[in-house]
Amino acid sequence: MKAHHRAPAIAKRLTPAGLKGDFEIQYFVGGYGDAWWKSVIAQFKEKNPDLNIKESAGPKINVQMKPRWLQGDPPDVIYIDGAGSNARQQIVDDQLLDLTDWIKEAANVDGEKIVDQMIGQPDMFDGKVYTLPLCSNSGSDNGGPWIGNYRFPDMHKLAGEMEQIGVRPGIWFRPLLAHYNIPDSWKRYTQNGHFLDPSVSDVLAYISETIKQMTAWGYQLIKHDFSTFDLLGQWGFQMGSNVTTLPYTFADRSRTTAEIIGQFYQTIADASGDSLIIGCNTIGHLAAGRFEIQRTGDDTSGRDWERTRRMGINTLAFRMPQHGTFFSHDADCVGLTNDVPWELNRQWMDLLSASGTPLFVSASPTDTSKEQQKHIRLAFERASKSSPVAEPLDWLDTTSPSRWRIRDQEVEYDWTDYSLTAHSPSEKFWWK
Repeated sequence: MKAHHRAPAIAKRLTPAGLKGDFEIQYFVGGYGDAWWKSVIAQFKEKNPDLNIKESAGPKINVQMKPRWLQGDPPDVIYIDGAGSNARQQIVDDQLLDLTDWIKEAANVDGEKIVDQMIGQPDMFDGKVYTLPLCSNSGSDNGGPWIGNYRFPDMHKLAGEMEQIGVRPGIWFRPLLAHYNIPDSWKRYTQNGHFLDPSVSDVLAYISETIKQMTAWGYQLIKHDFSTFDLLGQWGFQMGSNVTTLPYTFADRSRTTAEIIGQFYQTIADASGDSLIIGCNTIGHLAAGRFEIQRTGDDTSGRDWERTRRMGINTLAFRMPQHGTFFSHDADCVGLTNDVPWELNRQWMDLLSASGTPLFVSASPTDTSKEQQKHIRLAFERASKSSPVAEPLDWLDTTSPSRWRIRDQEVEYDWTDYSLTAHSPSEKFWWK
């Protein structure tokens, strides 16, 4: 789950320092409700009892507050989101405070610079900063604590709602990165967040409790990601003969890196209970026998078909011998978008669903036709039935086999479409 949201901005009129007096915040309330906002404001109020906090909020708040903005009477802080909000226009109209100099030295209650704790850097407008990223401590793409956020305030309830529509609740998290204050002994290094040291027993206990909480909420599929990169500082294809580029050691110098990673994996496995674990960016031979499912290759794409051909199809073919022996072999998902021709994705989904390996599909309901929805249902029906694994037949001749033996029949696919227009270089590396 991800929670890296739109930017809050400080209006021209600031409440005097000292956390006393009146303070007004304006925030948009959408389909996810306002439970997260209420919780955060209540916690802030508890720590600042002399501060009178006024909430100006609602689904139409941006329109309702517009006259005050035009009259030069804005709130102290605004969360810029929802219909009627436009940060650039507010900057042009001189309604937001220039934070460029302030943010350089601003620190949180722990004395840490705010800029060092942000998931992303503030947007620049003509070289100046007027808005700041709002990064919740939970559900962010870059670290814990792993609790509910304003979009999903009740994680247990959310899992229950997912079950009610007939799906197995699943959740994603990045176990070795934290964006909140943690004991110094837990930190291996800090770079836009604190990277945890899994050789420390308290860190493993924290990770274990996090997973147990997720299973207690009702999440039956837990995917953990980024740990190899977080531990070694580079992706597998970058390593060559140098496994790590990081200058940081582990607190426990008596064990090898493999032993420390192995115990880290075992901690995750032991804490998962009956929930299934998917390891992503994890080391295959250390994950074997510990994780039920292993992402065996790099990301496929819903924007760049060449990436799916090069990563997904290649991975499915050449890591197939590991399937059912080390773990279930996940060659990544079918990304259904309008950027990739349906005929190519249809074949990729057909192969995955008949391969005997896990099938994952990422599709926007608004971008899928009735024909595609029909194929998706048939694919999941096919994948739900036990079958022999598919065997690539031309694997000696190509890196992306097109001829496969599926249930004693030979099937041929065409993975090439020369009519596709190449994306820009930046789009090709969207995952970085």
